[in-house]
Amino acid sequence: MWIYAAAALPRAYHYDMRQEKKGSIFLRFRKNLSENWKKQRVWVIMEPAQGRRERIGDGDPGAPGRNRGSGCGIEELYGRAGDAEEGRLDGSRWKRGVYPLRQDAQEGLEAGALYIAELDGQIAGSVILRREQDSAYRQASWQIPFEAPVFVVHTLAVDPAYRHRGVGRALLRHAAEMGREAGLQAIRLDVYEENRTAIGFYEACGYHCCGRIDLGLEEVYGLKWYYAYEKLL
Repeated sequence: MWIYAAAALPRAYHYDMRQEKKGSIFLRFRKNLSENWKKQRVWVIMEPAQGRRERIGDGDPGAPGRNRGSGCGIEELYGRAGDAEEGRLDGSRWKRGVYPLRQDAQEGLEAGALYIAELDGQIAGSVILRREQDSAYRQASWQIPFEAPVFVVHTLAVDPAYRHRGVGRALLRHAAEMGREAGLQAIRLDVYEENRTAIGFYEACGYHCCGRIDLGLEEVYGLKWYYAYEKLL
């Protein structure tokens, strides 16, 4: 399984791929020969498959890790995840064309926060990792101060065809490893109170429930209460 950052870098630059340490691949880039090289990590190998591929996103959430043969990108991943939740009262209440949307992936991409899991050459899942917390998170009884440096998990999506194969766990493990490297103290997330499947998954992954919060989404999606979860790093 591969997990890598979806990077949006200008086409006008000169690129040079270098592996600097085991598990991390960096892209060096510069606009002209007189400039010093700039550096950006573009993807991370969690559980290396045989062989090695070097692929960079071009700013289109459907392009990084595009599913060969199906033409499927992140937008379609979100749609299929929503289809699988249709009619379920104990799920995420995601719905194709409502949430999550291509715009959510685009914003994550532009912020350098979108990460993609690829399995068997196909997009198997994705997650957006941000450091900013919603003000509603102040309602929770966190294990450490609200102001502590943390990652916040957004839109953790797994293709229904790849569920029960460790994709979600790999994405969370990747978030934890990146958080530790960056000196962060915890990972936080929220989950709809009736999403029993996700609640069980996060608790099995070692996340601690820190109370119930109102994200102000009742008028928009009809969903009022969410559980706040935290895992210390």
